Amino acid sequence: MVPEQYSAPARYGKTLIFSHRTGSELYAIDAGTKRDVWVWTSGRRGVRTRPTISDHVAYIWAGTGINDSRACAVDCRTGKSVWETPSGGWTFKPAVVAGKTVLFPVEAKTDEIHAFDHATGKLRWTRKDCKLALVHGSLIMATAREDTQVILLDVADGREVFRTKLDDEEYTEPQAACSTDGLAVIGSRNSLLALDIPARKVLWRNKAGKGKWVPAINANTLILLSGYSFPTQRNKGQLLEVRDLRSGKSGKRIHLKAGIGTYFPALVFSETIVVSSGGFLLGLNATSLKESWRLQNAEVYQIEQDEDSVFIGGTGPFLWQVEALTGKRIWNYEARPK
Repeated sequence: MVPEQYSAPARYGKTLIFSHRTGSELYAIDAGTKRDVWVWTSGRRGVRTRPTISDHVAYIWAGTGINDSRACAVDCRTGKSVWETPSGGWTFKPAVVAGKTVLFPVEAKTDEIHAFDHATGKLRWTRKDCKLALVHGSLIMATAREDTQVILLDVADGREVFRTKLDDEEYTEPQAACSTDGLAVIGSRNSLLALDIPARKVLWRNKAGKGKWVPAINANTLILLSGYSFPTQRNKGQLLEVRDLRSGKSGKRIHLKAGIGTYFPALVFSETIVVSSGGFLLGLNATSLKESWRLQNAEVYQIEQDEDSVFIGGTGPFLWQVEALTGKRIWNYEARPK
């Protein structure tokens, strides 16, 4: 049985909007009073994704199976449906909005990307055998051929404009991060690849060793978190490594010593790097990488950065807001009454 879990919330003014993985509702609550502003329901379809908000609209995916799923747009002010588009497939990953196009990474018979018009929900195009990683400007970075290649697609029509090899190993569920000027890094099981998206060229490649690195980027700094545990050295926990983004040159590396690894990227603030690892939330000094605080948490389902704090959606279900600099839990919302 799937445990009850809240998604991490998306902020809309003073309202927090979030979904319930095992339920069919999208909730909007007042962050101050914790009272409902509105509740939207998809009927019997489960709301699977954290909402993505753009221009007063929250985009989500709802469905119970491959033939009963749809992309949905909900007005953040009223909780009324803007559009719902039957599309097939399922996803637990949030939408990405690129201009007037809403993109969903979808699992169907193959990995797919579905592109919808943001205003009408009309399907603009579908690209099969592609897994969406991120979007920069008018270009989509995705993987193809069971995660063994990286490609760039035009947002307007899904047309391929660039392709390069990533790794020999299939289905590695790579994760990627991108700087504001379009320098992206993607990590698979055995490889790291840095790509200049606007120039459509590879910057560097590195072998990643036995585990997969999950990237985060802050200015010209690349922060890598190992996405696996050390079965024979559980006391060492995950690794965190800092590199130069443009060259890939390694800098500091530390053991987090927090237990079993997770696949969440590090969250980077001006003075602190926040990492979810082994049942703990860790705050590291951004310069020295020394641990400055540690907060034990329940099982994390999603974690998201919010200005100077972190929102956690977890099993219970619950929502927490934690101050990045101190690790103090400054807000919480527990399970809704049945």
